[in-house]
Amino acid sequence: MSEDRFELMLRESLSGPEPKLGPEFERRLMRKLERKSQQMSRAGWVVMGGYGLASVVTCWVIMVGQQVDGWTTAGSLLCPIAMATAMVFLRWRVSMKSPT
Repeated sequence: MSEDRFELMLRESLSGPEPKLGPEFERRLMRKLERKSQQMSRAGWVVMGGYGLASVVTCWVIMVGQQVDGWTTAGSLLCPIAMATAMVFLRWRVSMKSPT
């Protein structure tokens, strides 16, 4: 009996119109996200750097423990670090060229 009530309640809830957010909500959200993504506090950089360092050390310990080849370990740890460094450099360089 409870399954029938549950199914009826589910059908009733699905038959109604889907809820929509107003266009102002999306505009405000995007503006706020843009502002937040442009400003990263010093604490944010420290947290991100600490997380990156902890993940590199963890990966290195696991790969050494699994007896993965040294070149493979170095490549899989240094390539993402090099890519992240390049992205930070490119973002800095683009921000320096943009007109203010």
